[in-house]
Amino acid sequence: MLYNDDIFLKNKKKSKFFGFCSSSIDETKNSDIDTIVLHMHGGGFLALSSRSMQIYTRRWARDLRVPVFSIDYRMPSEHRFPTAPNDCLTVYKFLLRHIHKYINVNPKKIIIAGDSAGGNLAFALTGLILK
Repeated sequence: MLYNDDIFLKNKKKSKFFGFCSSSIDETKNSDIDTIVLHMHGGGFLALSSRSMQIYTRRWARDLRVPVFSIDYRMPSEHRFPTAPNDCLTVYKFLLRHIHKYINVNPKKIIIAGDSAGGNLAFALTGLILK
């Protein structure tokens, strides 16, 4: 199965993600945010994480005034292909279908970005979305 809402919904209270997003987006409660950035980190599919890319993803969020969601996909060194592209598709679908239930975001435009291996995943995600 490519997509399972339960993965995210069951763990929402345990996740630091929801606390961080809620606190950083609360100041825009008067207007819905309709544009977000979905980022996949680089690292040659072997290393790095969304945390290591915060030096620029936080700057993007500040300068663009939009939320940036950076995916920590499962690494192909431990998980067989196509786990990483499927993880990205799962997050994309979650953002479209459910993020508005948790924070003041109603995405109409999703900017997909990635660097190095993340760029590969960004293109793969675009293909999966079009498919």
